[in-house]
Amino acid sequence: VIEAGVERYLFPEFVDSPVLLTDSSGVHRIPISEMIIAMMLILAKRLYKFMQFQLQRKWVTLITNELIPNELADKTAGILGLGNIGMETAWKAKCFGMKVLALKRKPMRRPTYIDEILGPEDLDYLLSESDYLVITVPLTTETYHMISERELKLMKPSAYAINVSRGAIIDHAALIKALKEGWIAGAGLDVFEEEPLPEDSEFWRLENVVITPHISGWTPHYDDRVVKIFCENLVRYLDGKPLINVVDKKAGY
Repeated sequence: VIEAGVERYLFPEFVDSPVLLTDSSGVHRIPISEMIIAMMLILAKRLYKFMQFQLQRKWVTLITNELIPNELADKTAGILGLGNIGMETAWKAKCFGMKVLALKRKPMRRPTYIDEILGPEDLDYLLSESDYLVITVPLTTETYHMISERELKLMKPSAYAINVSRGAIIDHAALIKALKEGWIAGAGLDVFEEEPLPEDSEFWRLENVVITPHISGWTPHYDDRVVKIFCENLVRYLDGKPLINVVDKKAGY
């Protein structure tokens, strides 16, 4: 398939069949990791607030604490999901001088640009330490609403949540409550449980939220990269070699 997320293809009959499914994992590595860093900068530098002033043609002379631009250096990026996007984001975050924590379901050798590799049992630690929680896990039965009220309350009041994966990984009712009541400082959201995001959604009215319409993976190079993966797999298939990007249909990714 031409996507990285495959949950909508995994109906029971297909999962139980011997048919192989390959995805386009890797296509989104550059554009989504860049969007994540962009959202970090927008939130850190308070650009979402200054854009509002620009639209109002308002030159702000009194810079209060909530308007002082912050730095990414020495902040902690907690990456929930360490696939292609997570790895690229970790490298870019380290280039900004951030401490990088990453949670991965299966053990792996730690790259030099990641400070700690964590397992699923370390989720609470990741949440409590992160200044920027970056969600890049696929949507499965295990990850549905894995970030809910309990998890959001573990985060720092100064922390931000960035979701570029699937909206349903975060319980949106809990997230709205967290944003309104100050459990966390804000959020950068490219994905939502209901898309398009309804006009009456409270997210539109929250000033501490940056919203993009599920476009973080879009790039002028998308088709070329998908075709490259397809052609590689076609050659491998004809030569009887193992395919790349084979989906574990039971695991959901």
